[in-house]
Amino acid sequence: MKGREDSITELYADPDFLKRLRRETDELMPAGGNRAFLLQDRQRVWVIYAGSVDVFAVPVDDGRVAGARRHVCRMEAGQALFGMALDATRGVGLLAGGVTGTWLLPLDLARLQKLAGNADDRWMVKALIDAWVVKLSAGIVTDVVPRRHQRIEVADALVLQENEVVLAKKGALWIRQLAGESHYLGRPDFGMPRHDGFTPLSPYTWLEAVSPAELRAVTTGALLEQGTVWDALDAFHQLALDLVHHNVIEAERAERRRLQKKAEHDRASLDSSLAQIAAVLEPTVVTPFVGDGMAKDFALLNACQLVGDAIGVKFQPYLEGQQYQVKEDALRNIARASRVRHRRVALRGAWWRTDSGPMLAFIALPSPKEEQPVALLPAAAGHYELVDPLAQTCIKVTPDVAATLSPFGYVFYRPFPDKALNALDLLKFGLRAGQRDLLVVGVMGLAGGLLATTMPLVTGILFDSVIPGAARGQLLQLGLALLVSAVAAAMFQLTQNIAMLRLEGRMDASIQAAVWDRLLSLPVPFFRGYSAGDLSNRAMGISAIRRTLSGTTILSVVSALFSVFNLLLLFYFDSRLAFVATALVVLAALVTGAAGYLQVKYQRQVSDIEGQIAGMVLQFLGGIVRFRVTGTEGRAFARWASAFSQQRRVAFKAQTVANSLAVFNTTYPVLTSAVIYAMIAYASTVPSPISTGAFLAFIAAFTQFLVASLTLTSAMTSILNIVPLYERARPILKTRPEVDPAKAHPGELRGEIEASHVAFGYKADEPPVLVDVSFRIQPGEFVALVGPSGSGKSTVMRLLIGFETPLSGSIYYDGQDLDGLDIEAVRRQIGVVLQNGRLIAGDIFTNIVGSAPLTLDDAWEAVRMVGLEDEIRQMPMGLHTVISEGGSNLSGGQRQRLLIARAIVNKPRILFFDEATSALDNRTQALVSKSLERLSATRVVVAHRLSTIINADRIFVIASGRVVQSGRYAELMREGGLFAELARRQLAS
Repeated sequence: MKGREDSITELYADPDFLKRLRRETDELMPAGGNRAFLLQDRQRVWVIYAGSVDVFAVPVDDGRVAGARRHVCRMEAGQALFGMALDATRGVGLLAGGVTGTWLLPLDLARLQKLAGNADDRWMVKALIDAWVVKLSAGIVTDVVPRRHQRIEVADALVLQENEVVLAKKGALWIRQLAGESHYLGRPDFGMPRHDGFTPLSPYTWLEAVSPAELRAVTTGALLEQGTVWDALDAFHQLALDLVHHNVIEAERAERRRLQKKAEHDRASLDSSLAQIAAVLEPTVVTPFVGDGMAKDFALLNACQLVGDAIGVKFQPYLEGQQYQVKEDALRNIARASRVRHRRVALRGAWWRTDSGPMLAFIALPSPKEEQPVALLPAAAGHYELVDPLAQTCIKVTPDVAATLSPFGYVFYRPFPDKALNALDLLKFGLRAGQRDLLVVGVMGLAGGLLATTMPLVTGILFDSVIPGAARGQLLQLGLALLVSAVAAAMFQLTQNIAMLRLEGRMDASIQAAVWDRLLSLPVPFFRGYSAGDLSNRAMGISAIRRTLSGTTILSVVSALFSVFNLLLLFYFDSRLAFVATALVVLAALVTGAAGYLQVKYQRQVSDIEGQIAGMVLQFLGGIVRFRVTGTEGRAFARWASAFSQQRRVAFKAQTVANSLAVFNTTYPVLTSAVIYAMIAYASTVPSPISTGAFLAFIAAFTQFLVASLTLTSAMTSILNIVPLYERARPILKTRPEVDPAKAHPGELRGEIEASHVAFGYKADEPPVLVDVSFRIQPGEFVALVGPSGSGKSTVMRLLIGFETPLSGSIYYDGQDLDGLDIEAVRRQIGVVLQNGRLIAGDIFTNIVGSAPLTLDDAWEAVRMVGLEDEIRQMPMGLHTVISEGGSNLSGGQRQRLLIARAIVNKPRILFFDEATSALDNRTQALVSKSLERLSATRVVVAHRLSTIINADRIFVIASGRVVQSGRYAELMREGGLFAELARRQLAS
């Protein structure tokens, strides 16, 4: 019999068998279009000769369909539909409807039983029954297989411990309860009868032992030989109808709950809107987010939203139906759903007296599960306010109030908008939390500019009126006015500096965090164009821009802008001289602009070379051991020296321009003074010369205006230097994040993967790497990808993980198109070990667990599964032993096992391994393989060693971007072809 490439078992009848049935059957029944029929005759079987048939669960009344359809499964050509007895008390049945071009071979059950009595045809009948049981089981189960389970095969006596979960490793496996008690699908209302017939398990259905139990497991073929499969199949049909009935009832209840919740949300929205209107007159009233009936369930979300309103983030609820044992799980899920990163902080000392930004906290209660979430919001008066969304109260945080809080709170980091960003977007983002400080800086600059006019005005009055008139009293008044002006200017400057410091801190914290968040969210292909060091240099460019635009630079710009009052004074005293002075300032601006242009030109080259050097140095540090082994330290130094000398040459040119500008700024004021004095000398020969006091006042105002202008030009030169930094950071800002909030959450994955007619190429002008690749992997299946180097195996892996996007075709997880799914939510449910996987600098525990909410016990279990427990226990600090970057102080086998432990510590449904065991010896590899098999996850492995793939359920042989062979190891060796050739080469070597 021939198997099919998209199933882990032989779930299709042989085409020759179908042709023989067709010749022996008088009737060929069309089933396409609107020819749907109920599967209500238990004595009938319909074999699908061509096309495919969708099976639906429907309400049934008096033998007729009486309601909406709910899709259960699809049966393909070479499979069969079995009739069943419908019970009027259930009111449900199964409806079969074929696609256009579908033809069925209707058979009496007795005919099929007769075929099963023939040894040659028995396996065909087994394939029909197995396909029906497996697909129907998959369609009627709404729950996901528990993470901790064991996949079983044939056994005369299988002993289960209490709460142990088992399911079939592949195909249909028929179970009889010999002792103890078990529940089908873990449901008490579906208990297994003891010593009473067989119940089928599949890769989608399971048994959970309520107490220590003993089972017997047999195949469909064994029951066919005994002739008992038909009664067992009837019992399964009744169980399936019970499940369908249960699912329909649960779906109706869920729909009622949804409508009820929608009504509650609508009512809550109205209440919130009315409260917002009322809050116009009473600003201290806390606006509720939900109605009273829902407040307790949504208290955490509402507390997060209060914090979000303060920082500009819209929080989203987590998936409905998820339950959490601790508040951190719910908070983490809300943050993920909202695309917001968060961090736990300690509330130590008098924390409420320092503005640390909005925070989420919890009122301490005896049980951590009952802790009540609240929002801590900075108030204008320099203290914090505690806002309780449940009680809808707002109180000032005092030492007594702070004592009621849990010792830890949470801060959130606002991400960039989900779009390509420009410089204006960046500025708006950074200034959102500092608008008040920005206003203070502007107002203080305006006040300082007005006060700066005091000195020229007083100078003019002093020399024109006070000194000639010997007015001592007026002199004292002017002196006091100057003193008050100086004190006021100092206070304005101090206020401006403090506001600027606050603004800098807030901008730096928000923008830099958002930049790294954006960097971590970018699609994987983005990183192919940059080395790690260069990318880090680009990301830190935003911080360098902020440092360039430090308080001194910005304050210089603000002061220069408000020096316009001195310019007005120049025209007030003498318009002719004012035009000359303005021309002199414009000339200085032109010279500075030209110098700035040259500096930007050179600085752009410097930044590019610095990025190259950063990437080069990082690579050199990572490969220092190889340099020592090969004795090529000199070559590495030569490459670095070449790039460094080039960078210094360009930097020298840029510094030469800067030095020339500094000399110009030093000498230019003297030249301008000479020009002004020359103009005064000329003006003294014409009628209406300027008075002495007015001249001195003009000189004072001009000096202030010129100094401010030169300061502005110098500041603008510094600001122009940020252009190359921004240009280098722009790819990070312009590239949109990989995660799209509009895409659907995949739910909890079962482990089914499908590639449908996938084609892919890395570059448009090059031949495609993959051409029309199709396969399907069932939950729990162990699949190997093999082929010559460069055939496309790793590319297939990258496509499955979502690192690349197919040019055509689709990748499916549990029947859901990966392109329409939240890729981050998918990856959280898979474990991956790639060829270039690396360990991070830190302890072993952190390398294994990462940021997941797991314990030391979880980490020990993971290292135990990869055979690394004894070696780690012999280390000085066990799991807390620190390893270097890349794990250079570990052996190659230890590094690989740690990477595997990292991949399996979360008990994922799906594992992807790309040459993950190449450094392991055969004994260790066997131990790891056995542990992974117990994990019962779907495994996709790229490997060359035969010992790694010899036990694979299926092997796909890839050559020139196509799947050229598939099957088990023994089948492929018998078949010959590319796989057998590759295997012989390896065995010969």
